[in-house]
Amino acid sequence: MSDHSPESDDDAPRLFSGERRSLDRLARVRPGTVVIMFDGRRPPRVRLPGEMLIPSWWPFMGGIEVLPVTTDTVEAEITVDDVMTADGQQIHRLELLVLLRLLDDERYTGLQHLAEHYGGELGLFLARGVQTELEMAVRTALRMNDFADIRRQSLLKVLREAWLPYNVVDDLVEVQGLSIHRVEWSAETDSAGETAAESAAERHWVDPYIDDSYVEDSDLGGTMASSSEDDQRSGVGG
Repeated sequence: MSDHSPESDDDAPRLFSGERRSLDRLARVRPGTVVIMFDGRRPPRVRLPGEMLIPSWWPFMGGIEVLPVTTDTVEAEITVDDVMTADGQQIHRLELLVLLRLLDDERYTGLQHLAEHYGGELGLFLARGVQTELEMAVRTALRMNDFADIRRQSLLKVLREAWLPYNVVDDLVEVQGLSIHRVEWSAETDSAGETAAESAAERHWVDPYIDDSYVEDSDLGGTMASSSEDDQRSGVGG
C-alpha cells in the first residue's frame, strides 16, 4: 500500500507508531521501542532495542527510512455512536478509553509482515483495526441488554461481563484494560452532565476480564510513540 494514498491523513489517529522519516545519521534503538527499516530494495527489517541504525552512505543505492514503534502500553479512545439495546432504545454516544499493548514474538515477525503491506501507514491500520473490532464487541454486548438494565448495572459492569476480546487485529494487539470516559444516553442529553464521575487524575483502569482488578493510571509507564522530530520521543537515539 502506498504511503501517499487518499486515506492518509496527518490528523488521523495512529496507534503505536511514530512518523516514517529518513535515517540520516547513526542512531541506536531506545528501550521500549522497535524500529522498522525501509530501504526500497528488501522487505522491511525490524531492529530491536540497543541495536544500531546505520544510514546508507551511497546516494546511488537510495536512502533508508525508519518507522519507530513503541512496545509499551498505550492508551486509545474508542468512540461508538448510536448503539441499540435489546429493547430497541438507543445510546447516543459511548466513549471508552482502552489500554493496549503489542503482542508478537521476540523478533516481531508479525509487525514486520504488516509493515510490508502498510509501510508508514502501519499505525493507521492498527488504529482502525482496534476501533472496528472493539466497536463491534461493544455493540454486540449492549444489544443483549435492555436500556434500563444497562443504566442500573452500569455500562462498565455490562461490558466487563460481555466477553470482550482479549486480543484484536489478528491477535497482534492485547486489550489490557478499559475505562468509561463519557456517555451520552440520548441525543438531547447535556453531555456535560454525563461525563464520567472520575477526573482524569483519579481514573481507575478496570481489567475487563477479572473482577475487582484495578491498575492506577499513574502507575502506567508506557506512552504512545510520537510523530514529533524530538528523538527522545521517537524511539531513535543517538
